[in-house]
Amino acid sequence: MNEKENFFVLDIGTRFVRGLICRQSDGPQVLEIVYSEIKEHETRAMRAGQVHDIEKVTRTVREVKESLERMAGAGPGSDFRLKKTALAVAGRNLVTCKGIARQERKTYETINENEIKRLELVAVQSALENINESDSDYYCVGYSVMGYKMDGDDISSLLDHRGSAVEAEVLVTLLPRKVLEAMFTVAEKLELEISYLTLEPIAALESTVPEKLKSLNLALVDIGAGTSDIAVVSRGKVLAYGMVPSAGDLITETLCTELLVSFDEAERIKRNLSAWMLESKERVEMDIAFSDIFGRANTKKLSELLGIIRPAVKGLAAMISQDIKKITPGFSREANGEAKNFAVVLVGGGSLTPFLEQEVSAELEIPLNRVGIRPVSLNPDIYDRTARLIGPDAATAAGIALLVTRNPGLALTHLSLNDKRVTVMSSEKNPNILSVLISQGITTRQIYGRPGLAKTFTINGKFYTVRGEAPRPASIELNGEKAALDTAVKEGDKVVFYPAKDGKDALKRISELESISLPKIKFNGRETLVPAKITINNHEVPFDTFIEDRDVILYSPIASLPEIFKYLVIDLESFSQKEMLVEVDGEETLLKSKNYYLKINGIETEYSPEIIVHENDEVEFGSLNNNWKIGDFVQTPPAGRDLRVKINGEEYVFPGGKGKILLNGEESSPDVTVRNGDVIETVFGQDAEAALVDVFRFISLDPREQSGKRIKLLINDVESQYTSPLHENAEVKVLFE
Repeated sequence: MNEKENFFVLDIGTRFVRGLICRQSDGPQVLEIVYSEIKEHETRAMRAGQVHDIEKVTRTVREVKESLERMAGAGPGSDFRLKKTALAVAGRNLVTCKGIARQERKTYETINENEIKRLELVAVQSALENINESDSDYYCVGYSVMGYKMDGDDISSLLDHRGSAVEAEVLVTLLPRKVLEAMFTVAEKLELEISYLTLEPIAALESTVPEKLKSLNLALVDIGAGTSDIAVVSRGKVLAYGMVPSAGDLITETLCTELLVSFDEAERIKRNLSAWMLESKERVEMDIAFSDIFGRANTKKLSELLGIIRPAVKGLAAMISQDIKKITPGFSREANGEAKNFAVVLVGGGSLTPFLEQEVSAELEIPLNRVGIRPVSLNPDIYDRTARLIGPDAATAAGIALLVTRNPGLALTHLSLNDKRVTVMSSEKNPNILSVLISQGITTRQIYGRPGLAKTFTINGKFYTVRGEAPRPASIELNGEKAALDTAVKEGDKVVFYPAKDGKDALKRISELESISLPKIKFNGRETLVPAKITINNHEVPFDTFIEDRDVILYSPIASLPEIFKYLVIDLESFSQKEMLVEVDGEETLLKSKNYYLKINGIETEYSPEIIVHENDEVEFGSLNNNWKIGDFVQTPPAGRDLRVKINGEEYVFPGGKGKILLNGEESSPDVTVRNGDVIETVFGQDAEAALVDVFRFISLDPREQSGKRIKLLINDVESQYTSPLHENAEVKVLFE
C-alpha cells in the first residue's frame, strides 16, 4: 500500500469500531474506499461516546487495525503497519464559538485554496481567543465555515475570485480534554499518530449533506448508541451544533428492563426489530424468541415488542427535537411557519430504530415526509469498492474520509507548551509559534504587552506630564533555545512561553512631586516635614493621593491633623477611645476610656479631623496604656454556706464551696488583665452538703474497743442509715452496742 496515496480512518463509536483505508480518486471531490472493517465492542467499554475501559476499547480497535493491515499488506508475512489515522469523536459536552477573520488583499491575483485555508485558520484562532477560562480544559476538534464575504458581499466560495477584501466566519467546536485524552491514549497504545481529528456531527454532515443541499434548511441527526449529534444547516451555512446524551442504548436498556434480558440479548432483539421494519413490506404479525437472565426461553409477539419500545422511542425523539428547537431559531418562531420549512435527516445506526421518524415528525410538528433516513450510498462523491458502506450507520466514517481529502493541510501537531502537552490544529505541516500560542487562547496582549498610559495634570495652573512605562515583550524558547514568533514548530517540540509584561500606567503620588514643598512643624519635639493642604478637582485629598489623568491640583502649605498623622504612619484608629467588649455571665459589657493625649502649641485638646496645623506649629501626641482587669468587671463571688453539726456533743463544721471566677473557661482572679472578646463567668460557692457517713471525717474509731459490737447511728435521736442527709445543727450520735 502506498501511504502517500492511501490513508487510514477510524470511527470509534459507542457500539462499533469501523476502520477504512481510503484514497483520493478521480479529482479532489471523489473519495474511494479501498478496504473496510467493522467490529463490535465485546462489552460496554464505551458509553455515551466516551471511553470508559481503555484496555477493552484498545483491544477492539487493534482487531480492526490488524484486519485492515492484513487486507492492505503485500501478502503473508508482510510487516506492513498502519501508523497514522484520522478520526472523529462524539459531541458530548460540546462547546462551540464563532470566529471571524478579515483580510485586506494588496493583489488582484485569484484567491487560491491555501489563502482560503489561512483565512479560515485565522478565524478559528479568533474564536479560540474568546474562550472563557472555564473552557481551558477543552481541545479544538474541528470547525465549519458559516460563510464568506468578498468586498463586503456574501459569497458561497472565494476560490478563484479576485477581491480587495475577504472575510470568513467559522463555527469552532471543542470537546473536554478528558474525552480526547482517553482517545489519544487508545491511539498511543496502538502506536498510531492521530494525523487528523474532527467531530462526529461535522463528519456526518460532510458525507450526508453535499454542498448543493446545504442551501436547504436541514437538521442532521447522527444517532449512535450513546449520543445523538445534531448539526443544523441553512442557506449554505452551518448554524449550530448540538448533542443529546442519549441514543440507541436507550431502546436497548428499555428491552433489558421490560424483558429481563442481558444487554447483548436486548441489542439482538432491537436489531431484529429494526431489520424487520426495513425489510418487511407487509407488517405481518410474528413471534420473536429470546432468553431471559435465568436462561428461560420466551417468545413475544412482534406487536408487543414494538409496543414496549414505542414510549422509549418517543422519549428519545422528544430529547432530539427539544435540542433542535433550542439551537435552531427557526423552530422557536412557529407563528410565521418557518419551522415547517425545515427537514430532518437521520443517519447513524440508531436512525433505523422503528417509529423514530414518526415520533420526530410529531414532536417537531412537521410533515412526516420532511423526516427521513439518508444513507451514505446517496453521496455521489463516494466510491465504495467494499460495498459495505451503504447504510446510514457509515455516515461518520465516510465523512471523516471526505474531510481528509478536502482539507489535506488541516492536521494536528502534538507538542509541549510550558510543560503541558497541547494539540495544535493548523493548515500547515509545521505551524509557527504564533499559531501555537493563539490556538491555546493566548491573547495578543499576552504576546506583545501594552504600554502604560501617560497622565497629564496641572499644579496651581502649571501643566505637567508623567509618562507610562514601556511594555516588556514576551520571550520564547524552543527546545531550550531562544525563538521568535514566526519560528516553525514540529511534532514533539518543547515551547516555553513567558508572557509579555504590560508597561505600568504612569503612577505618581502628590508626595512624589518635586514641585510641591512641604511645611515644617515640630512633632514631639522633633522638626518634621508634613504634607501641605492639597485639593484635586476642588476636593481636599491626603498628601499621598495618586494623581489621575487631567487632575487639577491646588496646594498651600497647611495640613489637617489626619493628614499629618497618616503621613507619619500613625494608625488613625488610635485616635478614638479605647473600648473593651467582654461577655460577663452571658451579657456583653462595654468599657470605654481615652487612650491618648494630644497637645497643640502646649494646649491639651481633643482629637478632631477638622484641626488644621500650620507651619512651625508644635504638636505633642502619645498613647496612654489603660489596661482593664477582671476586677473592673466582677468581684469574686461569695462562698457557699457552711453546715454545722454536733457529733457526740461536739460541734463540727462542713465548709461551703468557695466562689470562683472563670476567664475563657479557666479559673482566674480579679487582678488578671482582660483582653477584648474575653468571656468572664462567676461561679458562686455551693452550700455544704453531707451525709451521715461523712461524720467519720471528724471522728476516729478504735477497732479493738468496738470488737464484737454493733454500731448504732442516730440523727436527732432517730436511728439512721449511712446515706441519710445531715441538716444544719443536726445532733449525731455514734454508739456501739
